[in-house]
Amino acid sequence: VGLGVFGLIAYLDYRGAGGTVPLWSFYVRDYIGGPQVDLGHLWFVAHLLVYTCAYALWRRISGQRSPVAGRADRLPGHRAILTYALALAAVTYVVRLWYPIDRWERVLGIIPAEVAHVPQYLSLFIIGLVAAHHDWLRRLPAATGMTWLGIGLGAAALRYAYSLWPTERLPRIIAQGGSDWRSLAWSTWEAFICVGLCVGL
Repeated sequence: VGLGVFGLIAYLDYRGAGGTVPLWSFYVRDYIGGPQVDLGHLWFVAHLLVYTCAYALWRRISGQRSPVAGRADRLPGHRAILTYALALAAVTYVVRLWYPIDRWERVLGIIPAEVAHVPQYLSLFIIGLVAAHHDWLRRLPAATGMTWLGIGLGAAALRYAYSLWPTERLPRIIAQGGSDWRSLAWSTWEAFICVGLCVGL
């Protein structure tokens, strides 16, 4: 879909500039095989497609059968969720030493990836698979969900309040990457927004 939508936009732009190559030739020669290939705002769909294909391949190689929902295994408690949030913050901080927010790379030459957020996307995809396998969404206690929803909403509200407050009145406490403690602060803050809202919702 991304290639179709944004490829067509690129082709129309190309024709508007006087280009004469037919659509199919443009796709093969200039778009897919060239540096301008773009998925636009559908990059996240491309990520999900890659993760899903990787999971399907792992299932085939490992011989895993389809997960059966409803297994009465132990549910993650506050300690497990907190541990995950802190581990996510730490991994995100380490990744951002080299890949700050808004630095994009291309995976397989096509799929745009903001590496700074990949730890969140990938780990939550994996946890989603585990949650489905163990039926966490149905079985997780409402009290656990409400507690983490409060944490997520509170952390998000603080972030918006911080961004709306006049900058000259507040110290700079967040950074997009690097070894600065501000990067660790934002990685942690972001992790608690992310985990809190996901568990809560």
